[in-house]
Amino acid sequence: MKGFFLFLILLIGSILFLPLLGEHISDKVQTASRKREEIRLREREMIAKETKRKKAGDVKRIQDAISRKAVILGMTKANVLKSWGKPSDINRSVSNYGVSEQWVYGSYGTYLYFDDGILTSFQD
Repeated sequence: MKGFFLFLILLIGSILFLPLLGEHISDKVQTASRKREEIRLREREMIAKETKRKKAGDVKRIQDAISRKAVILGMTKANVLKSWGKPSDINRSVSNYGVSEQWVYGSYGTYLYFDDGILTSFQD
């Protein structure tokens, strides 16, 4: 009989306090969700700042390479055209992943490979 009354007290207690516990858990979940979003926002801001800093350095390196008539990874097709001029041949591939091009420079004996307009590799 004691077990039955204990069960009944626990059942009534859970019925009365479960909604309060649910609200408490819901508040905790919302707080955690807000904190995760704040962290994501800070990470995006940090990435944007780092990207901007890197681009400023890349611009200087690319300008230096163009003035030396050299090519470096990260150049755009326009940068390469400024540095080496038009290629003797262009081979183009289109896929679900983007556009890839192989620029052939017979005078340099070099093949340049672009992914979505950016020089990503070369072969000489």
